[in-house]
Amino acid sequence: MHRRDLLRSSLALGALAAGSLVLPDCSAWAADKPLRVGRYKGDLSYFFDLAGVRLDYPVEYYVGGAPITEALASQQLDLAGMSEIPPVFALPSNTTYKLVALMKGNPDSQVILVPDGSPLQNLGDLRGKRIGYVRATTSHYFLLRVLREQGLAWKDVTAINLSTQDGFSAFQTGQLDAWFIYGVFIQLAKFRLKARVLRNAQGYLSGNYPFGMTNTAWADPQQSARAKDYLNALQRTLDWVKAQPQAWARQSEVLTGVDAAAYLDQLDNTGSLGRILAPTRADIQSQQAVADTLFDVGAIPRQVDVSPLWDLDFLT
Repeated sequence: MHRRDLLRSSLALGALAAGSLVLPDCSAWAADKPLRVGRYKGDLSYFFDLAGVRLDYPVEYYVGGAPITEALASQQLDLAGMSEIPPVFALPSNTTYKLVALMKGNPDSQVILVPDGSPLQNLGDLRGKRIGYVRATTSHYFLLRVLREQGLAWKDVTAINLSTQDGFSAFQTGQLDAWFIYGVFIQLAKFRLKARVLRNAQGYLSGNYPFGMTNTAWADPQQSARAKDYLNALQRTLDWVKAQPQAWARQSEVLTGVDAAAYLDQLDNTGSLGRILAPTRADIQSQQAVADTLFDVGAIPRQVDVSPLWDLDFLT
């Protein structure tokens, strides 16, 4: 028996002993209780209809507000994707959610950009420069790894924490010498500003993007079944994007206002948007290496063990 099922059985037996267990009618699970899912503008869930994906249960989407890890910790949602980095910053105090699956992407989707005409030619040239990044994300970790590799400390650069939108504005107006950034913002800066890629994140980032699920939803058979189905729906949509890249790019333009050509260029550079997988011990080790690095450079105050966060059996 998987430990997840053992926990559920234990909870049920405890409730039965207390005389408080009401067995559900599985044919009529609470239809008014939606699966609450975190998403961002233009993510895969916006393409379910085009991909022919139909969900037989209500879904309530969480957009904006508190960061995803905070929303999970405060039980505002049931399931959400993220990178390896935010959960490390939330440990050890947070034990309210588990990492149950991951999307395996391409580290080429993250780069260091420099302005058109920049004299910077190698990573050692970053000393003393104004560098944009997004705190507690892959861009933050990428920056820390690069500085460490080059023998540079945080004080050797002017690192500026900016949202992606604010980072684009700062880069556009010449306030940054380099920008550690991800996603379609790379194409925006390349196409509109003639930005140059100084280095991509191959060798620095794993490309792992876990899905977190609250302990409450994880222990609920109905919500667990829905979460598994939802993750399957995401994979089917990824398959559709691979088969219909033009349709995906056109709809992305409608959703975000960014030219379809930018999305096609993003897809050309990365090969695919990724795939949904069951996590392995290697993925735990990957995140543990992140945590160890963040501690070594002083980005988190204490060493943490990430292994209790993970459930390797959820999708098996």
